[in-house]
Amino acid sequence: MGPGRGPGAHAGHDQVAQPVTMRIDVVPDAEALAQEAARRVLAVAREAAAESGQCSLVLTGGSTPRRLYELLSAEPYRQEMPWDAIDWFWGDERCVPPDDDRSNFRLAREALLARVPVDRARVHRIEGEAPPARAALAYEGVVRDIVTDGGFDLVLLGAGADGHTASLFPGHPALHERERWVVAVHEARAEPVPDRVTMTFALLHRARSTLVLAAGSAKRTVVRAVRTDPAEAARRYPAACMQGPTVAWLVDEAAA
Repeated sequence: MGPGRGPGAHAGHDQVAQPVTMRIDVVPDAEALAQEAARRVLAVAREAAAESGQCSLVLTGGSTPRRLYELLSAEPYRQEMPWDAIDWFWGDERCVPPDDDRSNFRLAREALLARVPVDRARVHRIEGEAPPARAALAYEGVVRDIVTDGGFDLVLLGAGADGHTASLFPGHPALHERERWVVAVHEARAEPVPDRVTMTFALLHRARSTLVLAAGSAKRTVVRAVRTDPAEAARRYPAACMQGPTVAWLVDEAAA
């Protein structure tokens, strides 16, 4: 897979108190956000496939990316994406079976993966139906076997109204994890599914490129904090803590 930040890369919520630089692009609405995100996903996938013959993409859940996935499954993206070169991962998963309506895997499968010619052996879902701790250990093993340096070509993330990203919630001990790449999380505020499995900053910060998607007025407080004072936002919101060679936020005007 693509080169990451190297074996020394690690991160925790307490490590991002310093000013960070990130790009924030504002588009008119959720449809424009999905269209622009699709263009960026295609560009990264084609570049990675051209460079190494393979590409590693980390998908996100939630309501915002559904339209992005639908666009990728339709023309012109359906014809232009290097489907046979892509390994698919998930940044987090709710601890539910894969056919559950709340499953991040199910969202991506229905909106994208079931509609395009992907290599099923390269679809690496988190086993949300398994005991969380066991599922986390198993998924970390999968990642380490396939993306040995943790350097995903592209990580897609969302930003919750509370500032969480993946299943890294404000104040949660998982924010400070520096060794494990994937952990089980219990967060009582994350109803109706408080048990999750999530990638940690120790892994996410190794990505070659990260794209954070935020749409809707519920995200406005977080987005404005990031735009106004990124360092202060990083102290409060996990979504503002992303680091890496290329970190970009793509937000609509309602969120901005």
